[in-house]
This record gives sequence, C-alpha cells and structure tokens, in this order.
Amino acid sequence: MKKRMLVPGLILVVGLFVVTTSQVFGSAYAANDGALSAGELPGVKPTQKMNDHIPGPPDKNKDKGKPVNIKGTISSADAASLTINLDDGSSVTVMISADTRISIPGTGGAGGAGSLLPGLQVGVQAVEKDGVLTARSIHVIPGKPVQSHNIGLVTDYQPDVSISIAARDGQTYTFLLSPDIKILPAEHLSLLVAGAYVTVISPRDVTTTDNIATGIVIHPAVPPGQKITPQPTLQATP
Repeated sequence: MKKRMLVPGLILVVGLFVVTTSQVFGSAYAANDGALSAGELPGVKPTQKMNDHIPGPPDKNKDKGKPVNIKGTISSADAASLTINLDDGSSVTVMISADTRISIPGTGGAGGAGSLLPGLQVGVQAVEKDGVLTARSIHVIPGKPVQSHNIGLVTDYQPDVSISIAARDGQTYTFLLSPDIKILPAEHLSLLVAGAYVTVISPRDVTTTDNIATGIVIHPAVPPGQKITPQPTLQATP
C-alpha cells in the first residue's frame, strides 16, 4: 500500500521540477532576444568553451556600410550626386541623400546641393555599400589666399558690370563688379579705360566660382621694366 502511494508522489515531484526548470530557461532566453550566455543558464557554471559556442546578440552595424573619407575638387554636381577629381588623377562619384549634411563656410554653416559647384574643393565622409558611395557629410574647404590682388592692363571695362585685365603672367582674367566696389583714387576714375594699369582686389568666395572684384586701384602707369603681353582670347581663373 505504501509503495502504491509513493509512486504517484514521485511522479508529481518530477513533473513540478520539469515545469519550473522550463519556465526559468524560457524567461532567460526571452529576456536576451533569444541568446543566452553561460552565466545566464541556471545552475550552470560558465566556461570559455561554452561561451564560444553560444551566439551573441545580432550585429546592428553590419548593414551600415564601410566608412570612406574623400578629398578632392568637384568636377560636376547635381541634386543627386557629385563627381570629385582626386589628387592621383582619378575621379569618384558620390551619391547625395536627404540625410547628407552639407557645410559651406561663410553661409552660416549649412547649405544645399545647389551650392556644390564645379571647381570647389571638398572633404566628404561617405559610406560604401554594395559598391555605391553615399555621402554622410560634405564640407566645402575654403581656398587660399582669402583675398587676391591681380595686377595688369585693362583690356575691357564695363561700368557696374565687369572688368577684364591682362595680368603679368600674360593671361586675361575677367571679374564681375561688386555693387559695393571701391575705385581708388576716386579722382582717377576717368582713367579707368582699356590700357589702364590697375590692381583688382578679389576676395575668394567658396559659394561661387565667379571672380568678384570688390576694389580697383588705378596706377599712374606701368612700372619701368615691367612688360605685359596681353592674350585677350585666353580666359582663366586666377
């Protein structure tokens, strides 16, 4: 009689132990997104071998792409991409997304893709995924010098519009006139015609590739010993 009562009791104890153990393992498994370390297994002492075979949490960064830094000069650009010429003579195309940050000094920091003009030097932080480069940030690098002085003979002057000069290197440069341009000395303004010897002051503006003249100094004559051979058909950027 005692044996008959003892068997059901043992079965009940074993059943309770199995249910309790399953609940503990299940709670630990769910709390760790389906992955358990040896230290989280109840009653199990962790070993290095055990930890090596237990998968960790999924890598959330594996699909973000490979970081790539690029520095060069813009050769072409539109709202979706820009092509950059590198120092080694090669070029690379970088995609522009809605999340791309564009920084342009002198414009309050931020800018749009429309401000990325050919000829500007830029630094780009991008990510490469499936062979495609996408820009995370684009920073326009200011050129040096900040302000240039261009000396030469006037080949064409259009008041309030532009001035062209044949510089000492023989090349001809054209400058748009700033609305606030200063012409010195003011009493020599009538001498500002083709053939006049002048210095054109032009600050470098990273937001445009145009040459903007903010000041013109009219000199009495070409200094002795200085020779300028104009080439009016050649247009170049100083």
